[in-house]
Amino acid sequence: MLTYDPVPWLMAQEGLSAVRARRLLGLWREGDEQAVDLLQQELSKAQLRDGSFEQSPMKTAGVLNLLDDSRADDSEDLIAAGVSYLISVLRSQPATNGRGRYDTRRHKSRFGSASECRTVP
Repeated sequence: MLTYDPVPWLMAQEGLSAVRARRLLGLWREGDEQAVDLLQQELSKAQLRDGSFEQSPMKTAGVLNLLDDSRADDSEDLIAAGVSYLISVLRSQPATNGRGRYDTRRHKSRFGSASECRTVP
């Protein structure tokens, strides 16, 4: 447990990290809303037509996390497009059968099927 109250310190901090931390804790400071709006505008310009950011699932997931943490208003379209991209990436993976289950027919090891591998020491 902290021996002091960090809220006054956090309220005095500047930058996106401080805004994000305040939003996660349910704290609001003058200027935070403008910082989040600016972030949202920048991300809207950076998002590609397929919903991704830099055609990267990791980057896209990170941006979605940032939008969620910052409690950005009116970010539903950005989030929906990003989620759609991530789902399309997951569905295109060859190790699944299209329903999110591991497809043992497509993935064989030198020991046989994936289920057979579990019994091999």
